[in-house]
Amino acid sequence: MVGPTSYLTGCRVEDEVFLATGSRVFNGAWIGTRSEGRINGIVHLRTVLPADWMVPIG
Repeated sequence: MVGPTSYLTGCRVEDEVFLATGSRVFNGAWIGTRSEGRINGIVHLRTVLPADWMVPIG
């Protein structure tokens, strides 16, 4: 699920991922299964977020 005003570009997002309002995921990033990006969370270029991990608010 991708919330409103979120921005995803050139990234890979696995199954059962939740990206809250205002999340940003940039080129080359990989978001693992069941991971979360909280409100205004940022996943930078070429970052790997393993399965079941979470990016905190802001």
